[in-house]
Amino acid sequence: MIHEKAGDGDFVDGALFGVVWEVGVFWGSTFVGFSGDPDHAFGWFWVVGGNGGFFFFEGWRVSEEIAAEENEREKFFHEAWFVGGDHLLTSQAMTKFRPCIDLHEGKVKQIVGGSLSEDGAQENYVSKRKPGWYAEKFAGDDLRGGHVIQLGPGNREAALEALGVWPGGLQIGGGISLENAKEWLEAGASEVIVTSWFFDETGKFLEERAQLLADEVGADRVVIDLSCRRVDEGWRVAMNRWQTVTEVEVSLETLEWLAGYCGEFLVHAADVEGKCGGVDEELVGLLGQWEGCRVTYAGGVRGMEDLKLIEGSSGGRLDATVGSALDLFGGNGVTYEELLEWNER
Repeated sequence: MIHEKAGDGDFVDGALFGVVWEVGVFWGSTFVGFSGDPDHAFGWFWVVGGNGGFFFFEGWRVSEEIAAEENEREKFFHEAWFVGGDHLLTSQAMTKFRPCIDLHEGKVKQIVGGSLSEDGAQENYVSKRKPGWYAEKFAGDDLRGGHVIQLGPGNREAALEALGVWPGGLQIGGGISLENAKEWLEAGASEVIVTSWFFDETGKFLEERAQLLADEVGADRVVIDLSCRRVDEGWRVAMNRWQTVTEVEVSLETLEWLAGYCGEFLVHAADVEGKCGGVDEELVGLLGQWEGCRVTYAGGVRGMEDLKLIEGSSGGRLDATVGSALDLFGGNGVTYEELLEWNER
């Protein structure tokens, strides 16, 4: 495990252990900051009884101690390539379950995403439990990278309750702008999730706003929400409770364009969100080709088979949330314990 982020040319103590072609054992003892990009690391490994090779990691990880001291969320290696001779040996990306607390009218709910409007929403589940109960549960199981989403007005106190229970453990989305982003971070959010504020009323993306927010709070504290609707040519980002389709296409080019303004992306497939009818496989396949910062997919997950599909289609590059199908939210597609076991693989 690496205990701090590498700078260019810095040596970071670490250890590597695995299996070559499922028969030989290899190990490595040093990581080195990749020249020109300190978010990467490389080094050598040695095969017991054989020759050495080259390994390359994308991403980084901090220890729990440093996370506590610096209020940093834990980040995982999400790609690893091991090359011995002329052979690609293995890849170690893994899809993780990320929890969510969706708030509507001050209560924890699961809704059909595409139904959300000023008049209300089609509800799948309304919890009798407080947001803080869920935050405490997720904190107890150290399920980092999850989010609290405010679906419309009337959710501020509920959101603050959840963040207060687990400071630094949950992202916050819904109504975030330059004016309140710092306030939410100071209230305990690990990152702020932003969609609508980046657009004008016609759906035009205002890149200068993305730059302003990144400058204000740091790009690594920003999650750009590219939640989208399917259109004839693919998918376009949807704003204003997913009711207004914008000019921005969801594509690898868009991810590349916006990656400099954020630390990760969140993508709700709004057309399947809350329906427990299966994920948008084509969208998962597209997002799974992205090799940059982390992406979390949400929408339509029915159970473990869909998680396996996401991991297989994306090569483990996508994380995923599970909402209406989860037993914690009244669902019968998958249990919370099954998801914990999945993450502990």
